Amino acid sequence: MAEHGHKIILVCTGLGKINRGFEQYIASLAQKLGDAAALAGQIELWTGSAYSKPRVTTRRVASIGRGTLFAKLFAGDRAFWLEQMSFALGMLPHLLAQKPGLIYLGEYQLYCALFKLRQLLRLRFGLVLYTGGQAIAGAKVFDARRDFLHHVTDEY
Repeated sequence: MAEHGHKIILVCTGLGKINRGFEQYIASLAQKLGDAAALAGQIELWTGSAYSKPRVTTRRVASIGRGTLFAKLFAGDRAFWLEQMSFALGMLPHLLAQKPGLIYLGEYQLYCALFKLRQLLRLRFGLVLYTGGQAIAGAKVFDARRDFLHHVTDEY
């Protein structure tokens, strides 16, 4: 297996479709990192819908959106889970081709899927889970050598 790269992938499955707290945060973070000369060419923003900003390299990942008729009919209250799992599968060819060094995301079920894919395929990227304290990765889905929890509450 080749060495992992230095590319940092920021992930938000809803960006471009939904405009809530995490989507706004990740868009702002991508813009700020895209403006940093020291990180030129190392940051990519992967979304589930079309999204573009100046100086931000974006990639639309094929997935089934939580708001689609298909998701509503066939997944019901698990539509967000379907979005995250289909996004994980859609990411796979890009992960294998790019071999990123780090993936930063705030969707816990997607984090768990990527953790398991990393083990299964012996990939080498690190994971950073952004959380407001609602989700804490357990020992079975956390590698202290490669992964990090970004808690955004004063409590943690």
